[in-house]
Amino acid sequence: MACSSRWEAIPLQIPQYIYTSLDDNVTTTTVAIILPDQLSQQISALKICDPNETTVLIPETKDLFDGVNHHKKKLIFLLASMRQFGAELKKNGWTVQ
Repeated sequence: MACSSRWEAIPLQIPQYIYTSLDDNVTTTTVAIILPDQLSQQISALKICDPNETTVLIPETKDLFDGVNHHKKKLIFLLASMRQFGAELKKNGWTVQ
């Protein structure tokens, strides 16, 4: 698959994306980005990727929580859920950042 840049975004279901990069050794690195509303082992990004070749990124950025005025307890719950999901993925053999 030819692409015009080093990074190509492949949209799966908005806002899920899998980013693939070809490094200088022509090996493929895949990063699956999982957002707070996608904490399920059944999402397509995890179904189509190989745990041995994919790094799962679960971003804990301030930008994800700025759009809506959440109660502080809800924010803590969301962050705890994201971290717990990341721990479950690691337990199942995924590389999680």
